[in-house]
Amino acid sequence: MTVDIFYADATINTKSANREIAIQTESSKNAQLADFRNNGSTEDAAGPIDWDRLAAWMDSKYPMIKAMLDANNERGTFANYEVIWDDEREEIVEQYAMRTDFDFRDANIAVQKALNKVRESEVSNGETVKESGFDDWDDNAKVSQKEEAKTANKATGEVVKGLDNDYQAVSLSWNVNGSTLAVAYGKTNHTTWCEHCSVVSVFNVFRRDFNPKKATVNIEVSNCVSQVSFHPTDPLILAGGTVNGEIYLWNVNSEEPLMHVSAIDEYFHREAICKLIWVRQENLNLQVMTSLVSTSTDGKILVWRYEDKLKYPIKGYLLGKKKG
Repeated sequence: MTVDIFYADATINTKSANREIAIQTESSKNAQLADFRNNGSTEDAAGPIDWDRLAAWMDSKYPMIKAMLDANNERGTFANYEVIWDDEREEIVEQYAMRTDFDFRDANIAVQKALNKVRESEVSNGETVKESGFDDWDDNAKVSQKEEAKTANKATGEVVKGLDNDYQAVSLSWNVNGSTLAVAYGKTNHTTWCEHCSVVSVFNVFRRDFNPKKATVNIEVSNCVSQVSFHPTDPLILAGGTVNGEIYLWNVNSEEPLMHVSAIDEYFHREAICKLIWVRQENLNLQVMTSLVSTSTDGKILVWRYEDKLKYPIKGYLLGKKKG
């Protein structure tokens, strides 16, 4: 019993001693900091500060820091950024409900009229739209007057069958600085080729004139976008993939955002892009290279080098069913 009592006391005393040491250490550090601020003292438990060594270390880091600051200044990365000094929130709250202001009906009037004429031609020849699969947006079902009103052009009031604003947010991506959100809008019921215009809406949440219901930039695309992904280090470069298999590179801070677009070819993608992933790796010369990996419903996995401007992939794989 004596041993048990002694053991318990020792354990309690040890924990108490640890607490006292921790408190004394913190107090000691605070005192040293206060002493340095008041008296300029550079003495601590490890001895005086080696200013030459500190200066050499700072000189070695300066080029990298300067390059990053210059790049951010050139790209306007932190333009209109305001620091929020509020304490961290303990619970998740809805900050904004962002919505594109792009008018899909107006953008697709000409295309939809052409599709309707093709539909009428097919029907007159005894074909059905469902069999031809040319326009997979409309299943020829009857709609109410209220639903039909959605298809009217706001400017002229003209009703064009097949038009609507019921696009979905199919993909989104934050840039590396967390200042800009890109949202791709499209249709998810495509079974064949897409001929309809869609949009990538870019929202810069740090701008003074930020409006969650009005995009900072709307990038119009000739067919439905299925994927978007920001560059891992450049906050302005955005990659996008479409239902038709095209891959785009945009500069979201430019008046003409389009930088490069891939072709639709036998050795490229010919069906919907499922995923876009940026990959950074070192080459044999220890240089960091950035590549874009794309996958598609055509079974291809392609690797694109950023420097090649999407002219051709540098590597590719074709997925197939295992025999046997």
